[in-house]
Amino acid sequence: MSNQEISDREKAEAAKKNLQGAHFSGSDLSEADLRRGNLAGADLSGANLTETRFQYADLSQANLKQARLNFANLSEAKLNEANLSEASLKEADLRFATLNRADLTLARMEGANLSGADLRESINLSCEQIESALIDKKTRFPDYLQITWTYAGKHGANYHCKLRPAEEPNKKKSRVHLHDSKLFKQE
Repeated sequence: MSNQEISDREKAEAAKKNLQGAHFSGSDLSEADLRRGNLAGADLSGANLTETRFQYADLSQANLKQARLNFANLSEAKLNEANLSEASLKEADLRFATLNRADLTLARMEGANLSGADLRESINLSCEQIESALIDKKTRFPDYLQITWTYAGKHGANYHCKLRPAEEPNKKKSRVHLHDSKLFKQE
């Protein structure tokens, strides 16, 4: 490891409370302790963040494009509007992380723990990514994905993931329900 790489990690760890908008593009911050750090809007694109500890950190609007986050601990981190496109999140811990409007285009998520994660408004999350990761019934998914649980026993759960069909434009959703033995249609 070069002196520059050590310097970047030490600098990041020392200033972790306020790294908002910091520029660490392409840096080696592997194994850094950035727990509870404010990295909102930081540029970490292409950075080596392997085994970095980001528990409870704010990474909202951070650029993590092509970052290596393998084995990183992002549990309960805020990744709202973060760019995680083409990032490697293999075996990363994202339990109870919030990823509202996070871009997950082509992110590699093999073995990532998404238990309890909030992915409801994430962008470009695929069934292939979900199926390569670990999820549970507390994991929240975007509306464009449909998760159907088929078995949940003490030794695990099975599910199916599929893309919901897009609604046709100019068509309102209709709901039909019974009320006092009469059929009503909600528009």
